[in-house]
Amino acid sequence: GNVALIPVKGIIVSEKSRDLFGQEIASSQEIVDSIEKAGKNDNIKAIILEINSPGGTPVASEEIVNAINKFFVSSKCFATNANGINVKIIHKIKPTR
Repeated sequence: GNVALIPVKGIIVSEKSRDLFGQEIASSQEIVDSIEKAGKNDNIKAIILEINSPGGTPVASEEIVNAINKFFVSSKCFATNANGINVKIIHKIKPTR
């Protein structure tokens, strides 16, 4: 199956803006949209979040976690990578009939 790579670059916030004090911004809504799109695609068997972020708001992070949890239940494989370090791998095997 295919793998979806979703980059997360910059400070994680709920709303998209050009920058925050000259810093790159990662919109949680755009990330959630990407997770949902990949999660609904039957050809995608795994989703990797490639994270390069100094952090962000708790609300934005929770929105992303909720989207991950929604599709984790639907049997997608998730991996996160932050600054070249494998942070977390969540894997669930989809039952076959």
